[in-house]
Amino acid sequence: MTTSSRHQRYLTEHQFEDYRQRGFLTLPGICSLKEIRAWEEECRRLWDSVEVSDDNPRLRWRDRLDGLRVADRIQPVLDISPVFERVSRDDRFVKAAADVLDGEPEVLTAVLESKWPGTTGQTLHQDYTQWTFDRELPYDDFVKLLIPIDPLDASSGAVEVFPGYHQRLLGGSLDQSEVVAHKGTVLTLAPGDVGLIHGLTPHRSGPNRTSKQRELLLVTYIGAGHGVS
Repeated sequence: MTTSSRHQRYLTEHQFEDYRQRGFLTLPGICSLKEIRAWEEECRRLWDSVEVSDDNPRLRWRDRLDGLRVADRIQPVLDISPVFERVSRDDRFVKAAADVLDGEPEVLTAVLESKWPGTTGQTLHQDYTQWTFDRELPYDDFVKLLIPIDPLDASSGAVEVFPGYHQRLLGGSLDQSEVVAHKGTVLTLAPGDVGLIHGLTPHRSGPNRTSKQRELLLVTYIGAGHGVS
């Protein structure tokens, strides 16, 4: 990953180097309360309008601590949400992604994650390995933005990242036991903050132990020119 002069930098040099070294970055307070209120309303509208059934291919399901299952993710979401489609094209997010991708980004996928109370988390994984292409793409050409609409912390099942492991594949030269032996970093984000996670940064999440659902928009960008749109 190198710095680029092709566009005006949005991130500071310190922020860029922090991301490059650790494989993640948090940007505090870059979204307004007015924006967050509009996103809350859009979450309600989407869940009121979507058909919640096993037959709906747009929904992703997750286990609950009581053994039941719940639909907690809408994916894809941009094609049915003009509000979140505009969010994915917002200059702040696009420019941040462009800086760490060292070039113009395009949206690979977007997910609305509504983690209901009592919903379990995700096991350790790398986002890069979830995508299948007809050719191998550079690790550095993927970044996921976490845009919280509700507080993201340990009690609501925040993402826990393991810094410094974003140049090796789990199951390849990187063993899972090596990662979990080191203390991870819980990405505590308030509404208005934004988190960036490298495509190979190992991460996991815990259950939502609060009494309120936790809304989170996840937008993954990929370096433009790969022909994956």
